[in-house]
Amino acid sequence: MKLYKTKSNYWIRHIRVNKYKILTLYAVLLTSFLVFWLLDQVTKTLLFEHGSVLDENAQYINGQLNVQTYNGKRIWAESIWPADPDEWKVVGFIGVRSVWHGGVTFLATRNQFIIQGISLVLHVSILLSPLFSKKMNNIAAFFLGLLLGGVAGNMIDRFMFNTHVKDVFYFTFAKNSGTFNIADLEILIGGVLYALYSLFGGGKKRLSNIQHLVA
Repeated sequence: MKLYKTKSNYWIRHIRVNKYKILTLYAVLLTSFLVFWLLDQVTKTLLFEHGSVLDENAQYINGQLNVQTYNGKRIWAESIWPADPDEWKVVGFIGVRSVWHGGVTFLATRNQFIIQGISLVLHVSILLSPLFSKKMNNIAAFFLGLLLGGVAGNMIDRFMFNTHVKDVFYFTFAKNSGTFNIADLEILIGGVLYALYSLFGGGKKRLSNIQHLVA
């Protein structure tokens, strides 16, 4: 009990002393989050064309969700639309096609309790990090906002669309490698950049040590 009280007093004092820095970190993190979350949602809204997983025409057949497209054709929710590759839109090395995804790009499981549970833990951890990380700076907060934007984008999709996520992009040089969305890229890039920055870019002393090793 005494240890808990000591720790609590320490963090309360830390927040009071560093309140302006913490407010700045939250401003950077939340602005970054909002921009990248909106980017994901806007691209999905504008580019995604598939059958609805919510209307009365959607039905499960042998455990798989079957939907009806705008032209009345019935297809599996997790099949690519348009079915004809010649109808896929291509801009350079990025192509556009639509598919509902009931799993997670970075996990093998399709258990929604686990998927959404991990997403919720990430949300809470990232949102609390400016309060409890003494070494965090604006760059790290920006990367965490990028990561949070991606996590929130897919998490909201699963709540809104019967546990499914809208995937719309693919690499033209690897057509069979899968379809993804902006949120997937934000999670990957944000997570990698934050990890790299935490390891190699978090402070002048660490940077000085790296320069010394290189020299």
